[in-house]
Amino acid sequence: MNDVSFTRTVRRAVQASREEASRLFHPAVDTHHILLGILRQDECDARVILDRLAIDCGALRRVLEERAPPGNPGASRLSDLPYTAGAQQAIERAVVACRELEHTLLGTGHLVLALLRAERGMAAESLREAGVTAEAIVEYLSPTGSREPSSEPSPRRPVTVTVTVEHRDGTMSTETFPSAFAAMHLFDLSRDTA
Repeated sequence: MNDVSFTRTVRRAVQASREEASRLFHPAVDTHHILLGILRQDECDARVILDRLAIDCGALRRVLEERAPPGNPGASRLSDLPYTAGAQQAIERAVVACRELEHTLLGTGHLVLALLRAERGMAAESLREAGVTAEAIVEYLSPTGSREPSSEPSPRRPVTVTVTVEHRDGTMSTETFPSAFAAMHLFDLSRDTA
């Protein structure tokens, strides 16, 4: 299995992460913006998992906003903000996690798992402090509830991500990207806002 497709909710969460960075007057999208974007989604696998873990998503959101560095209100707000290296790596780690779990659809739970697997970063620190562990996320994402991704690093292999979208008019379009980041960064959400 080489192809991983992003769910509509992941695409919305990534778009929301850009909006969060812009709202906070930040010059780039970082991992905490990705987590804020996920927390804005009412119905997604990450929210279900966090609810089952008894995590107060509102409190987690407040912690992230309080810890966020001050932005520059005088700066212009861009709709297409760049991603930090940490945010790019989180998206790539989400694809790896999805593959390790032998899934073909990358959901918001995979993104949370990727954020937790970061050695540092505001999103990882806030999730850990709230009591969320990578093991708990894997438990909920695994079909059997017992399979964990290997602790051994996977051999590096080329990643391609294919995104298929059904548009409102019933037509379908498919685009293949050379990396998970390219798919998330270049995918134009305006084509399918439903």
